Amino acid sequence: GSLAPGTEAKIRITIRGDIEGRLCNVVTVAGDKNLRDRAEACTNFKGVPGVLTEVVDNPDPVKVGKNCAYTITVTNQGTTELTNLKVVATIPNGEAYVSHTGATRGEVIGQLVTFAPVAMLKPGERFVNTITVGGIGIPDRD
Repeated sequence: GSLAPGTEAKIRITIRGDIEGRLCNVVTVAGDKNLRDRAEACTNFKGVPGVLTEVVDNPDPVKVGKNCAYTITVTNQGTTELTNLKVVATIPNGEAYVSHTGATRGEVIGQLVTFAPVAMLKPGERFVNTITVGGIGIPDRD
């Protein structure tokens, strides 16, 4: 529309960033006698990290003399890449290490299983590590 001399108009906008990056709003005004002006306002949108870790044991409960698999799933629920994600798991008392598989190699020291880091996990991606243990029972305590 038109503005009378000495008046102003305000326009309010609401923006939402669904992806990382820079978003710029540009406003241009034009008037009589080829008068023009332009203004720009930019917003930088950054991603949000979000890590979901799930551990499922199968079967449950662990029985003495039987094996059980612990499946560890790590999911990037965020909007930005995650880097150098490392899974470290402690095998509970009464259980003994049998084997492991997963997205990266693992190392076992005593009751601790440490998987090498996953270099990058993009939004929506996941990785899985599995540790198999045997039920040995908890010794009686005096």
